[in-house]
Amino acid sequence: YIVTFTLAILTLFAVSGNALAAGGDPQAGKAVFDRKCKVCHAPDGRGNPAIAKVMNVVLPDMSSKEFQVKTDDAIKKQLTDGGVKMRPQGLTDQEITDVIAFVRSLGGAPLISGSSR
Repeated sequence: YIVTFTLAILTLFAVSGNALAAGGDPQAGKAVFDRKCKVCHAPDGRGNPAIAKVMNVVLPDMSSKEFQVKTDDAIKKQLTDGGVKMRPQGLTDQEITDVIAFVRSLGGAPLISGSSR
């Protein structure tokens, strides 16, 4: 019983942190990403080295395991609040959910509508 309970709790934490992408459309997210993010983050999410050099920043590889373990809430906060040199993106809640779903697809999640991670 303890093992089952522990697994249930761990699953709940994993799912709750990534609930946003579950309602997102990765195809719609790609369109938003292409419009708002790809200049700096590159079409594949691995970062544009020229922009990184000019801005003197390290851009994350969004396809990496290190990035993919971030919760949806953490990615949403980055999009909403901005970061070191990244400005808030001014996206709607649905656009954020869709972009997160697309970003999850960069890490190997299927690029189909309604995919979750």
